Amino acid sequence: MKHNAYKLFQGLYVDRDRLTEMLRAFYTLTNLKVSFYDTEFHQLQEWPLPQCEFCQLIRQEKLKECLESDSNGFICCKEKRDVYVYRCHAGLMEMIIPLKMENMIIGYIMFGQMIIEENAVTTKQSLLERHHALVENNELRRVVDLVNVISENSLKAATLIGKACISYLLNERVVSVDKNNIISRIDSYINENMEQEFTVDDLCDYLGIKRSSFYTLAQDSLGCSIGAYIRNKRFEEAKRLLKETNTPISFIAEKVGFNDYSYFLRCFKKEVGVNCSTYRKNVNNCQHEKTVKTQIGEVQVKVPRDRNGEYEPKIIGKYNRNADGKEEKNKFDINA
Repeated sequence: MKHNAYKLFQGLYVDRDRLTEMLRAFYTLTNLKVSFYDTEFHQLQEWPLPQCEFCQLIRQEKLKECLESDSNGFICCKEKRDVYVYRCHAGLMEMIIPLKMENMIIGYIMFGQMIIEENAVTTKQSLLERHHALVENNELRRVVDLVNVISENSLKAATLIGKACISYLLNERVVSVDKNNIISRIDSYINENMEQEFTVDDLCDYLGIKRSSFYTLAQDSLGCSIGAYIRNKRFEEAKRLLKETNTPISFIAEKVGFNDYSYFLRCFKKEVGVNCSTYRKNVNNCQHEKTVKTQIGEVQVKVPRDRNGEYEPKIIGKYNRNADGKEEKNKFDINA
C-alpha cells in the first residue's frame, strides 16, 4: 500500500490517506464528526463532509462567530495542554485533544457538534429560542433534531478513543515532525545569508512556518532560542575563517554579518574568551594534519602552519620495510 504523505509546513508531515482512514474509523465508532487541525488552528482534514445541517444554517449568518468560538477553544486547549471540552457560541458541545510529541504540541483533533443526552430537552429548547430569527421555526426544529445526542458515558468513551487515535497517529508517524530536516534547513538559510542581517520573520518565510510555531519547533529541536543559535553559527564561521585563512579580521566581521567592526570584536571576545588576534595565533601554532602521496601510498602527517596560514614545505620521514624485512626511511616532500 502506498501512502500519500505531504508537507503541512516544512518539517511537519501528514499521511493524508491514513489520516482519513483514522478519522473515518473514529466516526464509525462514535458517530461524531472529527477534524484534524494544525498548530495555527487551520482545519486540514475532516470526516464526514459536510458540516451537520444545524451548523451549516448557523454559519450562513454567523460564520465569524463560529470561527472565533473555535479559535478560543483551541487557545484554551493550548494553554491547558490537555483535553478541553466547551460549549460553542451556537450552543453545541465540542471537544479538542492536543497532539503532543515530546511535550510539543504539533496539532489538534476536534470532535463534537453534539448535545449531551442528560440535558437534551433543555438544550434543544435553548437552541430554538436562541436562533429563532434565523429561519422558519419548523425548519429550525428539524435541523436541531438532527444534531447528534450523546450520553456523558459515551462522551468519556469517545475521549479515550480519541486519545488512542492520537497515539496511533504519532506511533505510526501518520503525523510527524522531522527535526533533522528543520535543523538542516535552518543551517542552510543561515549559511546562505551569513553576510547580511536577517530577521526571524525572514527565516519563517523561507521555511514556510508561522512565527509562533517556529519558536516552539526551534526551541525543541535546537535546545536554545533561535537568536542564540544564529549568533553561535556566526561565531563558529568567524572562528573557521580565523583558523583556515589569513583574511583580515575586519573582512571576517563583515562576512559573518557584523557591520560594526568594534562591536564584532567585543562580542567575539565575550563569546570565545579571547580576542580575534589571539585566537588566530593560538590555532595557527597548533599542529595540523594533511594527507600526502608517497611511493608507499597516502599517509597523514602533522605539520605547522606558517605565519600566512599556509602549510610549510617539510621533508617528512616514514619507515617502511624493504624486501629483506629491514626498515628503511622513505623521504617525501609534503608539497609533492
